[in-house]
Amino acid sequence: MAAIAWSYAALVHLQLEPSILFHEDGYQGDSANLIENFEAGRNVGVPLLEWYEMTRHHRHDLPGPDYPQMHHWLRMKEPEPASP
Repeated sequence: MAAIAWSYAALVHLQLEPSILFHEDGYQGDSANLIENFEAGRNVGVPLLEWYEMTRHHRHDLPGPDYPQMHHWLRMKEPEPASP
C-alpha cells in the first residue's frame, strides 16, 4: 500500500495523468477506484509513508511538506515503534 501511495506522489511530482500509473489493465480492475481515492484525498497507504517519515499527512510534528509532496523519496531510517 505504501508503494501505491509513493507511486501516486511520484506521478503528481512528474505532472503525469493518473491513468498512466493506474491503467485499466492493472490493479486487478481497481484502477478507477484508486484514481478516485487519491483525487478525493482518501490516501491509501499514506499513513505508512508518514510513519516512515517520508511525508506528512496528519502528523504535523513531522518536518517537510504534506502529501502528495514528499520530504524524502527513500526511507532514511527505521520508524520508531508505535506506542501502546
